[in-house]
Amino acid sequence: MKQPRICPGCGAPFQTDNPAGPGYVPREVLQKGGKDLICRRCFRLANYAEETPIDLRNERYVEAVRAAVKNAGVVWLLVDIIDFAGTWLPEFRELCEGKPVLLVVNKVDLLPVRSRYSEVVAWVRQEAAVGGWRPDEVLAVSGQTGYGVGQLAGHSRALAKNARAKGPEGVGHPNTADGPARAKGPGAGEPTRVAIMGATNVGKSTLVRRLLKEYGVVESGAPTVSRFRGTTLGMLEREIGEVRLVVVDTPGIVPRGRLGDQLCPDCAARLVPTRGLNSKLFELQAGQALMFGGLASVVVEKVGGSNEGGKETSMLGPEASVLLAFVSDEVTLHRTTAERWEAVRDEHGGDWLQPPCVSCRDRLSSGGWEGQSFEVLPLQDLAIAGLGWVTVRRTPVRLAVYVPAGTLCRIRPALVGPRPAGPKTSTR
Repeated sequence: MKQPRICPGCGAPFQTDNPAGPGYVPREVLQKGGKDLICRRCFRLANYAEETPIDLRNERYVEAVRAAVKNAGVVWLLVDIIDFAGTWLPEFRELCEGKPVLLVVNKVDLLPVRSRYSEVVAWVRQEAAVGGWRPDEVLAVSGQTGYGVGQLAGHSRALAKNARAKGPEGVGHPNTADGPARAKGPGAGEPTRVAIMGATNVGKSTLVRRLLKEYGVVESGAPTVSRFRGTTLGMLEREIGEVRLVVVDTPGIVPRGRLGDQLCPDCAARLVPTRGLNSKLFELQAGQALMFGGLASVVVEKVGGSNEGGKETSMLGPEASVLLAFVSDEVTLHRTTAERWEAVRDEHGGDWLQPPCVSCRDRLSSGGWEGQSFEVLPLQDLAIAGLGWVTVRRTPVRLAVYVPAGTLCRIRPALVGPRPAGPKTSTR
């Protein structure tokens, strides 16, 4: 049976019947063909940054990702360090079970320049361990700038070789729950097959493009890259002969609780930084609030309290807290009061308080908002999945965060900033 041609930009099979569906190409264009042919959606994404809405329900993609992982010797699990809370998904552990996993921490170039990449890797390992998971390797990269990309092939071949040496039993492998059979790596001389997986918009296609460029692979139909979620819709396989690697780019899985997935494509894209991450320091008293556009509000309920040693902390001025906010530079940060933030959101959201747009504002309002209170210690983050985070400095504080219903919020050790004293490490 003849296999259907697929779009090299997104992996969707070409079709001529449904202009609104994935892989659509006008019949006369498909008949004409050509090695650089891509579907209408990819053409509009690449040339006009215009997104065609696509059904991204996970049921359509999870089994395809599972099949790609099953046939791979190594898995690259990509996470977005700028949105770790929204792209580190518990279900990935089950999908990767029995395979050597290289945890690829993407977009490190967007972190503040003072960030030490070795400390970022250690932080990610610690967060993975909290969930009971020990990836085989953790590597900091930037698909945009190319930082760390050249190390991926060597790490992958080493993991595959180690898997082959251990054999199929997989005894004692940290990613197996109860010792299931572990797939063998490639034989000597065979290319290492890598399945690249992760949530939507973590930068898988950007990484593949950079990898092809790194090794001078020239081919028509490079993967389509955009700021919009769900760009890749099917399997895209490419071989890099120089380093004996076959990489399979898989569709992104839509995570639960990520704020951007409740927005229109344009508003969601504005939450994804394209330059460095924006950070701004605020001193807030109890009863004041910090708004992240019209998408979230963090209210200071109480300043001071007990630190980790149980001692009462001194106050900064008249009950002042110090919060460092991290967010895309397209999100308006606005200081107001606990009594005013809802009125400001409703009156100015979609206007100067951006994002959301007016239609997203109205949709979020109809879906309802919810609030949670957190006791946050100095050098801890309050992270809002898909949006950003605030780091608490100097003194403990109780924060109430108000977000659209279903949005994930959590406390974690500070990603950026001072660390406990210890041996010095290389900076980047």
